[in-house]
Amino acid sequence: MAVLCAEMRSSQEVANIITEEFKIRETRENVYAFAVGKRGKKLIASLHKKFLNNLAEIPIANKKIRLLRQEKIYNEAMTESLKSRGIFGDIYELKLGAAVESLKAAKEEMEPHKNGVGINATIIVRIGDKPGLLSPTEAGLVSYQRS
Repeated sequence: MAVLCAEMRSSQEVANIITEEFKIRETRENVYAFAVGKRGKKLIASLHKKFLNNLAEIPIANKKIRLLRQEKIYNEAMTESLKSRGIFGDIYELKLGAAVESLKAAKEEMEPHKNGVGINATIIVRIGDKPGLLSPTEAGLVSYQRS
């Protein structure tokens, strides 16, 4: 319960997850009472701090993972799926809109923005056991795009 609260989920979300995953009937009032209680507050604050510091462990924070997910969306969109069966045969469809949006997102991920700054990212560094964040300027990786 504390971990879910530390991830900034609402009391209702936490209660629903506990009920679904652990088959334990939990109410949002009980979750809220735990979260604002003395013991719960300290535990949640500690876990929340760890949660925010572990950005490097979240898969979507990695550019490669984001691009692989965009590729998966594109491939699924370009795969024919059966839309309906009729007298004259089966009708298949491609989800071209999703494919185009996926390609746009991947392009934006790979190309520098047109506002002059060549890098639009946060560099995740790990010093010992503590991950940290650096802006491209702090990391010395700023490049400029010529007009």
